[in-house]
This record gives sequence, structure tokens and C-alpha cells, in this order.
Amino acid sequence: MNKIKYFLVLSIVVLTACGDGTGTGAQGNANASTGTGGSMARFSIVDNMLYAISENNIQLVNIEEPESPILWDKINVGFGIETLFTYDKYLFIGSQSGVFIYDYSNPELPEYISEFTHARSCDPVVVEGNFAFVTLRSNSRCFGNSNQLDILDISDIQHPHLVKTYPMHEPYGLGIVDEKLFICDGDEGLKVFDVSDKESIELIEQQVDVSCYDVIPTTSKLIVSSSSGIPQYNHQGNELITLSEIPVGLND
Repeated sequence: MNKIKYFLVLSIVVLTACGDGTGTGAQGNANASTGTGGSMARFSIVDNMLYAISENNIQLVNIEEPESPILWDKINVGFGIETLFTYDKYLFIGSQSGVFIYDYSNPELPEYISEFTHARSCDPVVVEGNFAFVTLRSNSRCFGNSNQLDILDISDIQHPHLVKTYPMHEPYGLGIVDEKLFICDGDEGLKVFDVSDKESIELIEQQVDVSCYDVIPTTSKLIVSSSSGIPQYNHQGNELITLSEIPVGLND
């Protein structure tokens, strides 16, 4: 797939996610004026500080004056960091070896809190309440042989621990809102789970014809980055209802 086109799709998704009146709502807690990122995002904005993945580091950029951004501090996290997700006052960093958690109460100097390690694999993460949801995927770039969903208990943020693992096909991005989890699962399409019982999640919807890369859910809508473009669904109830689609042609 054309990575440049995927980047453009995700940029559009981030911008369009400002709608639906959720503000700091469903997917993380990004400021409504900057949009909301998906689970595969490699940057995030907190107050006047931009966090961006740069190899094994998080590069901080002061954007208080957008026309004159200032390179700030650089935080070394470790090998293979891939994704950023903000929730409450925490930055969750997905890497090929696990999830790192930083406290950004002081946005200019995020502080390391804890980490959860796993076998080497690609690893986006989203959070809702006291739980983090992590998909692990194996391929030629990520190595490993794990294709699964891990649910972590983060009620004690300094000691995250595994609640349960569920097998998946080839999971990519995911999103969570009101205990409804959306997962892009490779050739098996877009899956929707009821995760109110973390010990026994339930598949409530599956769109096998949707080849997707990432999702952004809001209170009632779901924005999807797919191989054909950016479809938008209403996800209230147990059925996805198509609202619109912006064709992109990622297969060109």
C-alpha cells in the first residue's frame, strides 16, 4: 500500500474528527481545536506542545506561536516506538516491545511512569477508563508471531497488568468509546466488540468487505481509514450504518 497516501488519509481523518461535538471525548482527549488522532498516530498535541515520534525518541515542539515553532526537549523512550495516544494526563506510547506510559501534567517535561512489555510485535494502543486495549500484529516489519488483542488493567498506573488476551487475525488500528471497541483486523475486516465484560468480550458486528487501517470513534460516529478512502458510519446500536465516503484510491 502507498504509505504516502495513507499519511494523507490519516491527516484528513485527524482534521475531520473535530466534529460531532465531542470536544475531549471518545478517542483520547485531544483539544477540539486540533482534532482527534487515531491509534496509529505518530504525533499528538497537548496545550502548546507537539509530541512527535522521531526514531527512538519523542521530540517535543513548542507551538505556542504556530508560525515560529521551537524545537524543545527530546525524550529517549527506546527501540521501535510507533504510536502515541493521550488520555487523561497520560501519554501512552506503543512500541514493538510494549507500552510505555508517561505523565504529561507538565506538558513541557513528560515524566516516565511505567511500562508493560510483550513479545516483539507492532503495537497500537487506546485507552478508556481503567483499561488499555492493545493490538499486537506480526509481519515482516514487526517480526514476532503474535496476532492478538491484549486488555490491560491500568487502574494502578504504576503497575499495569494483563487482564486477558484474545486471538485476532492481523489487527491494525483500533478505537474505543463507551465500552464499544472497533478493530481493523486485516482480511477479516472491521470488527466491533462489546467490551463491557473484559473477561468475555462479545463480537457484535463485522464488516468483512472493509479493508481498514485505523479508526476514530466519536459518541455516535465512526471515521475509518480504509483501502478505498474514508468511510463514515453511525455506530449507535449494534449495526454500522454508512453515512458517507470520501474516495481516495490507495491501491493506485
